[in-house]
Amino acid sequence: MLKIENLSVHYGIVEALSPFSFSLKQGELVTILGANGAGKSTALRAISKLLKPSSGRVIFSSGGQDITISDMQPHDIVALGISHVPEGRGLFLNLSIFENLDLGAWPVRDSKKNQEDLDLVLKIFPRLKERLKQNAGTLSGGEQQMLALGRALMARPKLLLLDEPSLGLSPQMVELIFQVIADIHKMGTTVLFVEQNAYQALHIAHRGLVFENGKLVLSGTSQELLASPQVQEAYLGG
Repeated sequence: MLKIENLSVHYGIVEALSPFSFSLKQGELVTILGANGAGKSTALRAISKLLKPSSGRVIFSSGGQDITISDMQPHDIVALGISHVPEGRGLFLNLSIFENLDLGAWPVRDSKKNQEDLDLVLKIFPRLKERLKQNAGTLSGGEQQMLALGRALMARPKLLLLDEPSLGLSPQMVELIFQVIADIHKMGTTVLFVEQNAYQALHIAHRGLVFENGKLVLSGTSQELLASPQVQEAYLGG
């Protein structure tokens, strides 16, 4: 579904992301691990074109056709079927829950499908259903993460990019968010997500990538990474 070829990103003269390549198959659930500043978020932002890559190509397969998306605009990429939930969520805090969800539905432009998608999102997140008219800025961190995920789902993504979905949440809410990610994947959505909580991430993902200092240094199945001394020492407390 997604093929990355020698993708790199610079901030001025600083190389934030060294050239890396990998492929993501349709139906996979893959996590990107690493410490702060490792290049994880930069990789997602380069895929969705929130950052302009310095080099390399991103190829997305849609409807049996390979499309080079590394030269496209972010809104074009959303319309193709890639939704990105950024770190910090990027909600419109002065708008209501419903208005945020409705904005997420713009690529679909079909009132019947929009209603079906809204019903699904509110089924996944019943807490949002109770307060559709409430401003997003008044929600807790966990509720805002629910809303950000729901807004992304309103675009009917084929591929969902998630950046630090558990960041800053309570342990109970972290468990819920990881369960929701697994459920979204089971519904047929391919998921690529950045996460610092390596233990939780590897227990729901098929495989993982590990970044350090802007470089892809390790990849493998979740079982392989959980058993890796390097991963255990750096991310799993030894």
